[in-house]
Amino acid sequence: MKSNASAGFKSKPVPDARTQASNSKPIEEKKEKSEEENFKEMEEEVHRLLEDSALCKVKKSLTEALTKAKEAASKEKKIRQLRENAGTLDQVNIDLTFYVFYNLANMYHANGLHQESLNSYTIILKNKQYPQASRLRVNMGNIYFEQKKFDQAIKMYNMALDSTTMQNKDMKLKIKKNVGLALVKQKRFGKAIEVYEDIMNDVPDFDVGFNLIVCLYALGEKEKMRTMFERLLMIPIPGMDEEEQEELLQMQNKLDKPIGEVDPLKEYLKGKKQEALSYISHAAKLVAPFIDENIINGYDYTCEALKAANLPEVESEMEIAKSIHYIKNKEIERAIESFKGFEKKDKIMMAMASNNISFLYFLEND
Repeated sequence: MKSNASAGFKSKPVPDARTQASNSKPIEEKKEKSEEENFKEMEEEVHRLLEDSALCKVKKSLTEALTKAKEAASKEKKIRQLRENAGTLDQVNIDLTFYVFYNLANMYHANGLHQESLNSYTIILKNKQYPQASRLRVNMGNIYFEQKKFDQAIKMYNMALDSTTMQNKDMKLKIKKNVGLALVKQKRFGKAIEVYEDIMNDVPDFDVGFNLIVCLYALGEKEKMRTMFERLLMIPIPGMDEEEQEELLQMQNKLDKPIGEVDPLKEYLKGKKQEALSYISHAAKLVAPFIDENIINGYDYTCEALKAANLPEVESEMEIAKSIHYIKNKEIERAIESFKGFEKKDKIMMAMASNNISFLYFLEND
């Protein structure tokens, strides 16, 4: 009798090693990378080092940022040498070379190594393949400015200005501001006034207008200060129209809180408005006691000009400044009378005035 265990099963012969070898596919040999592929890999490594360098700078690891920048420059130099040996120097990635030297100059500057930074920028400028590199003279001018080498700074700024097209109006404006500031540092106020007036005739600006008033103050130009202060008040203040519209909506809806969620644009305009009012306030405090032999007449003039310009916040500041002038000159009664003028103004200003009045009465033992 046959065993059931083997019933119905057929065994297959096991193939020998020669059969397996004949049935398997041949192993493909790994291709060697071409010369150009090797160059591309090296360039990618340089890119990674540049990114690491920039990231280190963002993290304030300036020493490490410079180390990465130097490493990138070293590897990029090696690529150029290998290409020269291979006879493919014409295929050098000139954009990568530019970024390497620019990043290196930037990191030298960040680490306070001014001369090394200037040398790196000079290498870029000498390369005729980078016609747009002339803008880097602004960076070089900034370095000279930090070193208080103002003549060299102005020279670099003017060279950058000459190479900047009319289409790039914002860049021209910023470079001119730099020139004006360098001239002020040298106390060449007359030349600085010319630069600032040129800017104001083209694009009126609060900080430029204020700097111009400071230069006129330094030269004792009282009438021109008056004219420029009035011109400063004519510059549109960012966010004023939007704020007025929002106040109207609040009144219509009888709301105490601002309508809607926080708007980044509104916050930005609010900041710009405060900046503009700050420039106007500082200018008014410089102009008021200087433009007239009678100081009170100067304060009255600025207050009237601010009232006409519908700037009640700054007008109130100047009224308080006038009252404080009375106190300094021991004209207590006039100071009290001036402070009492705030009773019809907003609650905050009225509270400040009342506090000052109480202090004056205290001094008089009343």
